[in-house]
Amino acid sequence: MLRRAGSHFCLRPGGLPHEQVPEALAHQHEEQSKMFSQLRDRVAAKLRDLGPQDELDKAISAVVDRGTAETLQAPDWSANMELVDVVNRNPE
Repeated sequence: MLRRAGSHFCLRPGGLPHEQVPEALAHQHEEQSKMFSQLRDRVAAKLRDLGPQDELDKAISAVVDRGTAETLQAPDWSANMELVDVVNRNPE
C-alpha cells in the first residue's frame, strides 16, 4: 500500500505500520520456504517413483540428490557444474 510519509510516499506490505513490516516479511519468507519445500518434496517423490533407468540416470540422480539436500545452506555449485558436465558429455 502506498502511504504518504511527510513530503514523500513509501510502500509498505499491506499498509502495515512500520514496526510490523519485518515481522510480515519474515512470515512471508516462511510461507514461501514452506511452499518451495513442499514442491521439492513432491518432485523428489515423483523422481523416486520413476527411479533411475540406467547408469547415466543413476549418476544424474545422485548429483541431483546431493545438490538439492535440505541441509544445504547455499547452492551447491560443484553439483550444478557436475550436472552440466554430465549433460555435455551425454547430449541425448
